[in-house]
Amino acid sequence: MAEWFKNIPARQLICIIDCCFSGGMGAKALEVNFASREFKSGEELIKQFSGSGRVILTASKATEPAWENGKLGHGLLTYHLLEALQGANEVRKDQKIGIYRLLEYVTSSVKNSAGELGAEQNPMLLGQITEEISFPVFKPGRLYKEAFPERNISLVDASIESLLEFGFPNGIIEAWKSKIPSLNQLQVDAINDYGILTGNHLVVSAPTSSGKTMIGELAAIYGVLQRKRAVFLLPLKALVNDKLRHFDETYASFDIKTIKATGESVTDDIIPLMKGQYDICLMTYEKFAAIILANPYVLNQIGTVIVDEAQMIADKNRGLNLEFILTLLKLKRREGVEPQIIALSAVIGDLNGLERWLGGRLLLHTERPIPLNEGIIKLNGDFRYIESDTGDEITTNLIRPSFRKGSSQDIIIPLVQKLVNEGKNVIVFRETKSEAQACAMYLATNLDLQPASDAIDLLPQNDPSISTQKLIQTLNKGVAFHISDLDAKERSVIEDQFRSKHSGLKIIAATTTLAMGVNTPAEAVIISGLTHPGNIPYSVSEYKNIIGRAGRLGFADRGYSFLIATTSIAEHTYWQDYVLGTPEDMQSNFVSKNTDSRSLVLRVLAASKSKRGMSRSEIIGFLTESFGAYQEKIKYNTWNWSSRDIDDALNELTYHQLIEMDDESYFHSTTIGKIAGDSGIEVESIIRIINTLQQIPTELISDPVLLGITQLTIELQQVYMPINKKSIYKEPHTWSDAIQRQRIPSQLINAFSRYSKDNIETTSKSKKTMACLLWITDMQLVEMEALLMQHSRDNSAAGAIRAIVSRVCDVLPIVAGITEILKSDIKLTERIPKLLLRLELGVPSSIIELAKILGRTLNRGEYLELLKRGIMTTNQFSATDERILLEIFSNDKVEEIRFKIEQNIQEQSTRIEFPEIPLYKE
Repeated sequence: MAEWFKNIPARQLICIIDCCFSGGMGAKALEVNFASREFKSGEELIKQFSGSGRVILTASKATEPAWENGKLGHGLLTYHLLEALQGANEVRKDQKIGIYRLLEYVTSSVKNSAGELGAEQNPMLLGQITEEISFPVFKPGRLYKEAFPERNISLVDASIESLLEFGFPNGIIEAWKSKIPSLNQLQVDAINDYGILTGNHLVVSAPTSSGKTMIGELAAIYGVLQRKRAVFLLPLKALVNDKLRHFDETYASFDIKTIKATGESVTDDIIPLMKGQYDICLMTYEKFAAIILANPYVLNQIGTVIVDEAQMIADKNRGLNLEFILTLLKLKRREGVEPQIIALSAVIGDLNGLERWLGGRLLLHTERPIPLNEGIIKLNGDFRYIESDTGDEITTNLIRPSFRKGSSQDIIIPLVQKLVNEGKNVIVFRETKSEAQACAMYLATNLDLQPASDAIDLLPQNDPSISTQKLIQTLNKGVAFHISDLDAKERSVIEDQFRSKHSGLKIIAATTTLAMGVNTPAEAVIISGLTHPGNIPYSVSEYKNIIGRAGRLGFADRGYSFLIATTSIAEHTYWQDYVLGTPEDMQSNFVSKNTDSRSLVLRVLAASKSKRGMSRSEIIGFLTESFGAYQEKIKYNTWNWSSRDIDDALNELTYHQLIEMDDESYFHSTTIGKIAGDSGIEVESIIRIINTLQQIPTELISDPVLLGITQLTIELQQVYMPINKKSIYKEPHTWSDAIQRQRIPSQLINAFSRYSKDNIETTSKSKKTMACLLWITDMQLVEMEALLMQHSRDNSAAGAIRAIVSRVCDVLPIVAGITEILKSDIKLTERIPKLLLRLELGVPSSIIELAKILGRTLNRGEYLELLKRGIMTTNQFSATDERILLEIFSNDKVEEIRFKIEQNIQEQSTRIEFPEIPLYKE
């Protein structure tokens, strides 16, 4: 080879070697579909014929194996080289491929691909090029196509019909055509250039309304057609429910079965999930983690995982769960389990290598499909904005302020009036739920709008909250608000009516939760305030996501965003930091000082199903595969996970009997440790539960006590409950007395105080316990709010009650599991499902028979209405006069209830009773 090299007269010469070199031909290292090709000598020879104008790129160092991938049909170096030469976006510029970009891309891609196998492969680059070399974009030729026929994929254009080439049925094509006119460039690129229909992993970062969700759907449905299952992961239950409605409307008629699992025992489709009887499953991050840790075989069923709102990996609370899931999915590849991963992210700053860590590519689009005039509006009515078509900064006097209070209200009222008069839909974002509600109230009072009658008619009629009553008032004047004090059905009505072009609802005042993925397109967005509770400013990414609601594809030709600046200082700050600001880079919290290493270790042990346990180095090895560790290695080449932190965590977990070490220094989770690891609950929460349960006598463990113990956890501590902080004596005394009347033992009351930093936290634990107990009585929600908020000026608490109850439902099974281990005389097999059902539906025990059968067919108000009329059992319902039932329900609802009752009766009658097996007798 050296002689050949010398005899080539070219000024610039590149030699790429991806083969067994210098005697390593016979050495093979196999792992799943991967094999290594070793060459351990020849480095000096390579150096001899490299030099100026001569470059040698080898697949690895002389002391490292070079890996090949049977799935790809190539060695890693060859595969990524061909990928680059065919015009990968990362190397292509002006339809040319620069040598420097090519070498950088190939080298980093090979390192990452080898890293996924738990191996090292570092391509070597020797010699130097004296000038830039550019290649044209290569196209596969006849010989390549003959050698790799499976890579001869069709290409699509903007026409949705072009998807027929991939085998999508006509019916689904028509369903898509009814929703979108054509494929946009982002979607075309995802198919043609990034291979989402050939199983490639992909991270998509694009603005709101750019069509990135459709990319996930395309990959999922294509997989379903290949008899593979798909999982969509979403951060919120509300987003799961919203997506479920969309999937059922779009795909149910094509026999594509969509199920969901969010942690609710009433509505979760756990049995079909466990049996693989589904095509698409929608889950929250937390539920997916719990499922695959407790039932790892479920991963073997899945062909595609779509992660929505992937930027949440940087979230301080939810990010750890998502990152753990993705780390586990990456490590499963070493066992031959490799579902395709499609991660969909809003536009943020630098993703810091997320796509490389996942072994995929990055499809980045920053252009909005709908132009947006973004700016700030001052108290004098001047609108300073960036004109989207030209990029010019323009200031124009847009409105005449109302000069009522010298606040943002003086701008909001005339601005909304102007926008509505122009036929625009408007969302006003406020910092808190009370501000959003008040904003809707004063807009309803000052704007002369027609009632949103359809929305009012669709709202649930029974058991309204205080906020529901106020919502009806504002809807009667054409305005709505969207806050946590409304229940899921009420929020859904507002969202659907606002989306409908035929609805009279044109204005919503909302908190920022409405901007989190819920499809509520508006032509104009107004933002008043950029500070979270605790005086924490919004990130630029949050702000950009909010204004992304303005100007949605298919709903408007242009969007408008107005950020209200009430002072000159605010004007300067908002303009420089937010309007002209760049979203923050993605940063993992996995290796943050605030992350509890004990919890990470327990989760790692839960992920390992090896009977021999895990060694200290294996635990560190798992954590080192995380995205956080990947980022640290990029910043600091010699970075390693702190052994001291892991040793401290192992020692503490051993002390608290959550793990144990065997004679061969392998660590195993104890029974309680496994419960903690599978659930993802904080270790500190587990310790508090154990310590408190050990002090309470067995005979005192009642349902109220179990609910009270959940309040000791970090998870419930993070859920907000309104407290009058100025009421030093009255409010604390009220709730202390209340829980004592519920026969809560002193050991638990003392624990409330022991695990609180001050009297406010202690009072909050008592109050939250009472909120749960009130929720499962026959008390009307309005009365419940009045009771809980008797010491505060604000009387709205429905959102807080539901949030507390929802989190309790997550934690209660863990408390119950630990209780049964520590108190072996207690059997909670029947008690806990019944208590969970009551909490999820908000019903007393007297109507549990109907609740078990009907579940969420009825809402809380409807159950209470039946209870009020003495209808608590199936027999009583069947015996009730039809006229009475029609006073409560529609005719369709009555028929649905009767059907479910009859179905239950038939199931009970067909259940086989097996005779008892007699004992052997001499």
